Amino acid sequence: MASKTAVNRQRIRTMTHLKHDGDKRRLITLRRLNRMILLKKAEIVQKLKRYADDRIFDIVYLDFDGVFRINGEVKKECADNIIRLFQWHQNNTTGRTLKIVVLSSWKDIDTNRMNDILKEAGLGLYTDGIVDYVEGGRELQILNHRLKAHYRIGAYVIIDDANDFREDSVLSGNLVKTDPGCGYTDNDLKKTIAILDRQLH
Repeated sequence: MASKTAVNRQRIRTMTHLKHDGDKRRLITLRRLNRMILLKKAEIVQKLKRYADDRIFDIVYLDFDGVFRINGEVKKECADNIIRLFQWHQNNTTGRTLKIVVLSSWKDIDTNRMNDILKEAGLGLYTDGIVDYVEGGRELQILNHRLKAHYRIGAYVIIDDANDFREDSVLSGNLVKTDPGCGYTDNDLKKTIAILDRQLH
């Protein structure tokens, strides 16, 4: 008969094997769970990417001074005309969103001040940031934004009082140039709507 010592050794070996088997099973289970989580994450990312790719945003590239700010002050009727543009867009499109992207010639713009001005004008809710500063003026800033945007850009219009746009520029047909002394007028609003409407239909 096997000695007690031999029996005990066998029991220890058996328990050790069982423990190792249990550890292996738990490890396999954990690996499977991790794979499932990774697959689920990948699936979610793909769905989000498809959703992002399917969204179309129409863009208003908007300057401040000479458009809805005159002599450093927000001109209410000009800001109201921009709000009317958004109301027109909402009433005449389906499944599209109109956003403001701010134009600026300043390399280090104070974004807090920018947001305060937009809120004062009643435009804060419509804004989606600012173009990156690019040496070379407005045209390059806008083209750079259109290349790097994380969403699909549909129709777009530029509202600006600057003389940065060449007549033969690919952007010039989408420009509404304001009078810096008057700002964004009713007539400018009509021009803006015509430019967007041409692209939407």
